[in-house]
Parts: sequence; structure tokens; C-alpha cells
Amino acid sequence: MKYIVSLVVAMSLVGCSSAPGAFSSRAHPLEGIVYTAGGAVLRGAHITLDGHASVWSDSDGRFTITRVRHGEHRLHAHHDGYEPMTRTVRFARPTDVLHLRMRSADDLAQASQQALDRGGTAEAEQLIARALAVSPDSIRVRYLAAIVYARAGRFDEADRMLDHVGFDSTLPAVRLLAERIAKGESR
Repeated sequence: MKYIVSLVVAMSLVGCSSAPGAFSSRAHPLEGIVYTAGGAVLRGAHITLDGHASVWSDSDGRFTITRVRHGEHRLHAHHDGYEPMTRTVRFARPTDVLHLRMRSADDLAQASQQALDRGGTAEAEQLIARALAVSPDSIRVRYLAAIVYARAGRFDEADRMLDHVGFDSTLPAVRLLAERIAKGESR
């Protein structure tokens, strides 16, 4: 009888442990919400954790990955038209909620244009390259890339951006940009 009581007490202590490592031995759901850069929820984002747990964000941008252990994990988020996101996340408490912001090609193009307006040509080039990686056939992104490359003195690349999408050369803005590129002017 003494043996049974000792076993029950020992099992109770193990099951109710609040020691620092207790949470790490159990898995809990990890919840999150995916947003656009503008703050709107993003439906249909594909989320993977540690390369194997895979879920999609719902119509409210929410997702839940079940059975996640305490500690660091590698998270990847992808959605067509948005820049993929990969980061290390630390899951410390079962009440933790991840808030992910994803940037669209248009967001990146707009940021590139703002950088260019401030005179930040190098920053504009980096942002437009990211926008092109997300949406290589976007007319808006290619046109802005032509402007960025022309300002950076990369006229051959600027010309290729315009040729790739077949801009109507009769449009005044396109004609002006094409003339400046042909002359090797950056403004």
C-alpha cells in the first residue's frame, strides 16, 4: 500500500509540475494573424513551421499550428503577390500570438518611389529589385524600375524594363522616359 501511495504522489508531482522546463516538454497550439503592410488581414497565406507544419490563414488572417513546443522555430510565410517571409520565432508561452506583416509588390514599388523622391537611389534600387522578384511582369513595377534604373545611370536595364512589357511609346510619360534613357539622362 505504501508503494502505491508513493507512486500516485510521484505521478501527481510530475503531471502538475510548474518547474521552468515543464512547458518545454509539452506541445501547445501557436496562433497568429497575417496582415498586409497597410494593416488589412491577409487571407490565404501559406505558413510553415520548421519546414513541416503547414497551415493557411483564414478569412480573418488567422492561423493555428497545433502541437508546437517551447523554443525557437523557423517560420516561413508565402502568398502570391507578396514578398515571402522567413524568420526565427521564439514560442515562449501558450498565450503568444504572432503578428506577421507581408509586403506586396505594390507596397515595395511605392516604398521604392518614396526612396527615389528622397534621393535614395540605392535604397530605391534594392526595393524595386524586391518588387520585381515578387511580381516580375507587373507593368507598374517595370515602369518604376525603368525610372529607378535610369536615375541610377543604368540605361540599358531601364530600356529593357520598358521593352519587356511593350509600353506604348506614344504615351507622353513613356516617350519622355524613353527619350531620356536614349540620351543617357537620369532626370
